Amino acid sequence: MAAETIGIVAACGQFVEQSVKIIRFSKQVHDKFQDAPAEIDAWRQQIQGLEKLVAAVEASPALQVEDLKPTVEQAKAVGDKLLRIFEGIDFEKNDGFGHKSWRVVGGFLKEDEISSLFKEIERLKALLGDQIAVININQGHDKFARVESLIQDLGRSFRPGTDEDQCLQDLFITDPLSDRDGIITAKGRRTPGTCEWIPMTEEYRSWSTDQSGLLWISGPPGKGKTFISIFLTQLLQSSKPDATIIWFFCDNKVASRNKAINILRGLIIQLIQKHNQLISRIMPTWKIQGTNLFRDNSFETLWRVFEDMLEALKEHEICCVLDALDECDESSLSPLLFKIQSLFEPDKKSIRHSLKFLVTSREQPECLPVTLSAFPHITLGLLQHDIQLYVSDRISHLAKLKGIEGLPLCQYIEYAFRKRAGGTFLWVAFMARDLEHKTVKEIERALTQLPRDLPEVYEQILSKINPESKTEVGKMLTWLLFTSRPLTVVELCDAVQIEPTPYLTKEQVCLDYIQSCGHLLQVSSGRPPNGMDYRVNRLPPLIPVTTKMTELNSEESGTSLYVSFVHQSAKDFLRSHSSGLAALNGPMDPKKTHADITNRLVSLLEANRPSSQLFEAAKDLPLLPYAVFNWNYHMREMGTDFVTVLDEHKDFFRRASEARDRWWAWYHFEYPGQDPPRDVPLLHMACITALYHLLEYALLKRNTLLGLLRAREVNRVWGHDQETPLHLMVKQGQDKVVQLLMKYGADASIKNVRGKTALDSAAFLGPYAVFLLLAASRTCREILEADAKSSISHRGRETLLHTAARGGHQDICRELVEKWHYDVEAKDKDGFTPLLVAVRCQHLSLASFLVRNLGAKTTPRIKILESAFYLRERSRINEALESLSSNLGVDINAADEDGNTLFHRLYSPAFIMLQECVAAGLRFDKRNQEGETVLHRNFWLSATHERLHLVLKESHLDINARDIHGRTPLHALVTAAAQPDQAPWSLDLRNLVALLDFGADRSLMDAHGRTPSELAAEYLKQGSDEIYIDEEGIDSSDEIDEVPCTMSMILEILSRYATAPLNVRVADGLSENMGNGDQPAAT
Repeated sequence: MAAETIGIVAACGQFVEQSVKIIRFSKQVHDKFQDAPAEIDAWRQQIQGLEKLVAAVEASPALQVEDLKPTVEQAKAVGDKLLRIFEGIDFEKNDGFGHKSWRVVGGFLKEDEISSLFKEIERLKALLGDQIAVININQGHDKFARVESLIQDLGRSFRPGTDEDQCLQDLFITDPLSDRDGIITAKGRRTPGTCEWIPMTEEYRSWSTDQSGLLWISGPPGKGKTFISIFLTQLLQSSKPDATIIWFFCDNKVASRNKAINILRGLIIQLIQKHNQLISRIMPTWKIQGTNLFRDNSFETLWRVFEDMLEALKEHEICCVLDALDECDESSLSPLLFKIQSLFEPDKKSIRHSLKFLVTSREQPECLPVTLSAFPHITLGLLQHDIQLYVSDRISHLAKLKGIEGLPLCQYIEYAFRKRAGGTFLWVAFMARDLEHKTVKEIERALTQLPRDLPEVYEQILSKINPESKTEVGKMLTWLLFTSRPLTVVELCDAVQIEPTPYLTKEQVCLDYIQSCGHLLQVSSGRPPNGMDYRVNRLPPLIPVTTKMTELNSEESGTSLYVSFVHQSAKDFLRSHSSGLAALNGPMDPKKTHADITNRLVSLLEANRPSSQLFEAAKDLPLLPYAVFNWNYHMREMGTDFVTVLDEHKDFFRRASEARDRWWAWYHFEYPGQDPPRDVPLLHMACITALYHLLEYALLKRNTLLGLLRAREVNRVWGHDQETPLHLMVKQGQDKVVQLLMKYGADASIKNVRGKTALDSAAFLGPYAVFLLLAASRTCREILEADAKSSISHRGRETLLHTAARGGHQDICRELVEKWHYDVEAKDKDGFTPLLVAVRCQHLSLASFLVRNLGAKTTPRIKILESAFYLRERSRINEALESLSSNLGVDINAADEDGNTLFHRLYSPAFIMLQECVAAGLRFDKRNQEGETVLHRNFWLSATHERLHLVLKESHLDINARDIHGRTPLHALVTAAAQPDQAPWSLDLRNLVALLDFGADRSLMDAHGRTPSELAAEYLKQGSDEIYIDEEGIDSSDEIDEVPCTMSMILEILSRYATAPLNVRVADGLSENMGNGDQPAAT
């Protein structure tokens, strides 16, 4: 055994011995001194945590490396100091009153020193944990290896076909876990030793140990930021096994990974994957908004859901890594940064959370440094150490490949690379890959011509393109640079209109062009997208293709070849005016380029294809699906220059257009069983596709006649829901566009097919600004005045105040009550007030606001309690009951006028909710005015052995308790079973078996002297007498016929079923399914 190994093993052993003594001493301090420091338990946990790590090093030869020895030695030194302090304390000394006192024995004087030493123990524990994690990662011990996708993982937790399953399908946009794995596959694994300096920095150490915070890591292109992000996600997974680790890798060239709303969706679905109960935080909003919740304009709403989840996990450490945030669309990046910053504002009362953000990015766009510079910051400079390791790793691989290990040429290559790399990993990767395809002689010559930096790499690539191909390659790069997602090879051929040669297909020609672009482009393989993937520009998981271009087969069954840029720096280079695409195509105008693409795409939409099915038509026009779902994106990017497209395609943009109807049929195909409506109005199309410049253009009154036509069009109803453009824009929350429509005569009082106006939608969906715009119009003022009057007269209809409460909008509720004088106690047709609606929809903060600020009454309290259970979200009932108690002053054990408590009346919660109720303090031992216990009334509580056991154990109820009529729960069950039209769904014979198994006495008699068996026999006789046969000899009383059958089975069980009563105190672990074929053995 090497001397250094012996040394670290010895140090580990010594610290383990020390820690045992320190733990014993700290326990003595806690047990013997009443005035001992409150932190003593936390200190003991820290030393125990560090002791486990050191013991792991002592036991594992793989961890006994020189790098860990300083940390273990430091731990031993701190342990020595702690032991000296504790050994100097007289644990037997008493104060003057005969009590042991921490102050008297002198511990108080050493408290600051002890606290400082334990803080050092905490620091060393985190440091050693990270060091061990790095060793495990480098040695390939990936405890975080994953074989299933996120969707497969969630599929095991949520039953297919349920609302929860559908919500998750709507929420899903990309699998962040697959994205990380795809990057590793595409770029290779990290070179051991690189990136490992990051966890050793003071900035990272503080971030890692703080309860919450943000750390920003920034650097220029090619500095390895994404490798750092991958490494840190793996490190956090390994070093913080009890924490929740989530991440998102942004990608400018992938539509599903370059918007703030999609980042949020990716983070939320990971939180739900790791904490299934969080599905309850999104379900109420999703049930109201559906897929609209996940659109760009719902960012504010979805962020509130995210905050709600963070607050639910406030006692749980969450670490979130956001990579390449600079590749997020700038228009959505600024709001995201503002929200992230608000999470950490110390002077603002915000949500409680334990979230730590780690962000990597460039320092552009400007909003990034403006927002993030206030947080701890690590700047990636030359990174000489990491670059040298990476160069050595790549040259070692090249030397083995070329058989030049140990030769002078190998040393010369390494020297040239280190001299030219300039701290850029991407440059090293590109140059090493180039040399792999050269002979040894060519390598020697190439080393004298190495480019200086990445732009020069790209310049050399473009300069070497065959002059005969420059036009086609320039067009190809232009399309790839401006499209909203990577194109397949087949789509690219159609876009550039590549022609085949006598011996090559057009796809083979296209692949040859791609190969000529060298490090600019890459080809990946993935499944062809389905209809919804096309609609949201969602890409399948892509696997980089390493086969030679000449060997690729783009027609391979079941896969498509996707073309994309290798790196964001390549796109930046091509966009530059002085070089880039200008070298191939001349000066480039982005708006004109988008105009050219838009014209091409709309031309495809105008082509009259014989097939009405999109994918059939796409066989002849492969670019057609992209055109259907993306033409509006390119037109939107034109800004106000879009008019040229209108002039070019008058047929598509005329008032009535067959081409537009055909587009809508293709765009709308995702809804099976529905024929898409025809005669798509231009204004509706502009609203659906978010072409607001087109909407404004169509509304301009250029002459009186056109003005009259537009006045009619702006209020035209269309579609399955028969909605106006105003309905559509209110749903999208676009206040400026709503204002524009109102300016040109939009009527907010027009009702859709469900009888809802745009004002109804604004009250329900918000935002407040849109509601105010509508409320200011004459027609809406009339609606509001009439609606407010009806709220005062209590006509039993849903008012706008109920609607706003259902949507959870505090500002709108205040506006309705304070300005429009709505009655906050108005009841809808079901008798629910706005307060009850808010509680039912789990808007608990709004419920508190209605009571405290708007004067809502908290009676009848039993109704409020029942409303908290309405959505049956399992994980939130404890929180709801706590909120009702602390914020609304509601007694959770309140009763109605008949003395019935919540569990006399409530039938449907799941078992886990019952456990939450017990934890919240709900009692089961109260009786109503009839003397009935909950077991007399609520048969759900006795539907399984598990539930009945919990009720009996927590309440000390007598299972044979009698009401004022002498009836036991057995009598009550027989009576309920005799009334099938009134009996609850939860009542069946399992209830009877469960009651008997827990000791229900079948010999007890009610006030009329009847046992449960005699009562059942009486009902059996009554039921049999009422069965009659009609003229055709058929029993026509099916419902009544249930009674004799049920009573016969009850009599059978009461007379024949034998069981030994279960002891409530020792019956833990009973199955929820017990009593359904799994009863205790009969005796």
